[in-house]
Amino acid sequence: MKEMEQGASPAERESGVRARALREEIRSRGLDRVAHLLAQESEATVATLLTLLPECDVAALLPTLEADRRTAILKSVSPAKRDRWLYNSRYPEHSVGYLMEPVAATFAPDTTVREVVEQLRELVKHAFITYGYVVDGANRLIGVLIMRDLLLAEATRPVRNVMMERPFALRATDPVRDIIPLVHIRHYAEYPVCDDEGQLVGIVRGYALFQEQTRELVAQPGKMVGVVREERLQCSPWRSLSFRQSWLQVNLLGSFVAAGVVGFYEDAVTQAVAVAAFIPVMVGQSASTGGQALSVALRGLTLGELSLNRWHALINKEAVVGTVNGALVGLTAGLGIYFYATFHGHPGAVKLAGVMLLAMIFSTTVSSVVGAVTPFLMKRLGFDPAIAATILVGGITRIVSITAFLALTRWIVL
Repeated sequence: MKEMEQGASPAERESGVRARALREEIRSRGLDRVAHLLAQESEATVATLLTLLPECDVAALLPTLEADRRTAILKSVSPAKRDRWLYNSRYPEHSVGYLMEPVAATFAPDTTVREVVEQLRELVKHAFITYGYVVDGANRLIGVLIMRDLLLAEATRPVRNVMMERPFALRATDPVRDIIPLVHIRHYAEYPVCDDEGQLVGIVRGYALFQEQTRELVAQPGKMVGVVREERLQCSPWRSLSFRQSWLQVNLLGSFVAAGVVGFYEDAVTQAVAVAAFIPVMVGQSASTGGQALSVALRGLTLGELSLNRWHALINKEAVVGTVNGALVGLTAGLGIYFYATFHGHPGAVKLAGVMLLAMIFSTTVSSVVGAVTPFLMKRLGFDPAIAATILVGGITRIVSITAFLALTRWIVL
């Protein structure tokens, strides 16, 4: 790098310095905050910056540039890099293909170890190479070459006798969140990426996958309450408003339904005033129970501990946990409403305590099941399992807990 800078013109060195400064700013503030600043930079600076960024960031930045400016920048880089940038942008964001890098070290199966080593000596001068890949005449991946095996093999042996056959590979179209469980137990430095026909189309670095997973985990608490991954601290108020408002309206709809339930059982509330005082207790415990189950389900999906085929096991477990938790919490809450009703001279204190116990058991059981099943349902429908999950689960648990509490009060107490 220093040799290249010494041979560069003053303008090129200045572009390089500015590009590295922008890269650090992107790392600290995020792409969405820095992207608009590129309009003030020279085309040379932007082109240099793009060569310093990961492929996924390049794919995100290119569409933000004006068409003429984007064309000029693409013409200023090498054809291979330009083709790679445009190739990656064909894949959906957060997919394996979106994170791909070009594969440099591919060899025919009849190539000898000596020939491979000689080619690698030249290739490593221009690319960072961890593994070699053996492909057939149709560019289908048939094996992987480990450097240690090449070092110890006889020079005249063909690589088909040295390669690791039937290698683990990723598909370019796979979402990153779906393949994390597969790579989590392997920890390879890089992974070959193939298309649906098995043709080798690129590689993806292990650190890029885990970096994407880290971003996903960091964004997950926000997404659970309707804050999307793209929102950052530096976002303008209007941008933050556009991200959040729709889910707040959904949350308000759930609150309206819960208010309608209270209105439907207005007689129970007016005749048993203690019930009104303890509605927040019922709602709060149910929401907390649902949130706990939701967190466990999301964590299991993200880390690959759960699959869509095992959802019933989690639901059975959460139903048991919710029932037992409801019984224990219900006993405490029942004593609370008993003493409250007794203190205020309500004649049905014992019945109210029983209602609180039964309603709490029912509400926490349903809340646990809803919290566990929501991420699976969202994923089955093709949505992000975490997006606004807390709002959805919270709305359902509010309605269920209030309905159970007031319906049992009307049935048993009144």
